[in-house]
Amino acid sequence: MQEFNFTVSEKEIGLPAKEGLRAHFGMSKKLLRRLRWEGLLRINGQDSPLWTPLEPGDQVYAAVDLDTPHPKLHFPADQQPLFQNEDLLILSKKPGQVVHPCLNHELEDLCSLISDDTLHPVNRLDRDTSGLVIIALNGYAHSVLAQSKIEKKYLTVVHGHFTDEQGEIEAPIARSQTSLIERCVSPYGKYAKTRYRVLAYAKKSDLSLVECELLTGRTHQIRVHMAHIGHPIVGDSMYGYKDQEALAESLGASESLIARQALHAASLSFADPRTKKRIHVVDPLPSDIESLIAHCDFTSL
Repeated sequence: MQEFNFTVSEKEIGLPAKEGLRAHFGMSKKLLRRLRWEGLLRINGQDSPLWTPLEPGDQVYAAVDLDTPHPKLHFPADQQPLFQNEDLLILSKKPGQVVHPCLNHELEDLCSLISDDTLHPVNRLDRDTSGLVIIALNGYAHSVLAQSKIEKKYLTVVHGHFTDEQGEIEAPIARSQTSLIERCVSPYGKYAKTRYRVLAYAKKSDLSLVECELLTGRTHQIRVHMAHIGHPIVGDSMYGYKDQEALAESLGASESLIARQALHAASLSFADPRTKKRIHVVDPLPSDIESLIAHCDFTSL
């Protein structure tokens, strides 16, 4: 049995109890139906129906069986969770890993690596993007988090010098007409917005270290937006420059410095689906991006 508690605020006065539960905990219609027929709802200690109007200061208590056994989890020694509770966990995905089972990667995905049971990825990263991934451990947490505002910040190394140290990119993104995978900026695409802040610049290599915040969540969004404004991500063979050897030579390296796009999901911040307490997790840069940065003479702005 999962328990839910809240105190009615002024803005909830007059709402049916079920709407209060939906507002506080993101309860789905399916879960509310289960609560009605199989669960328990008490207002100020009295058994109450879901349509009971809420009054100021009411103490609302609900209990319902989520009917979801907790998945059995097993983590590799080098990929332990950075955060975990009864509803979710946060892992650092390595470059080259896919998040969930898909064609040609049935045995290599992150979810299958840590459990044989059903898991629910909340955010998904491209195969060659590293960093933080939220995985919900039950349908309730996944439903709430899918509707929640999650602050997602990335670190990336891109080509070129920025005129402005910070800004926003609003450019709709659509699937390319010539590829099932590639995306492009198109007036017929879905609305997409990225906020960026330049952290440092390396004059010799003409590279910039940039923090990007996703304000929408389109496929390849940061990669497409950075390329669109003339600052493709280092190592991005789909949207950027393909001659990594020339870059390595300019930096005095004997070989290519990075074998994938230099993009890392560095921080996540969001409300816990049950307690509403803020969860904030940071993931340090992986070694390949650290090595790339070390070869550049970056000057902080």
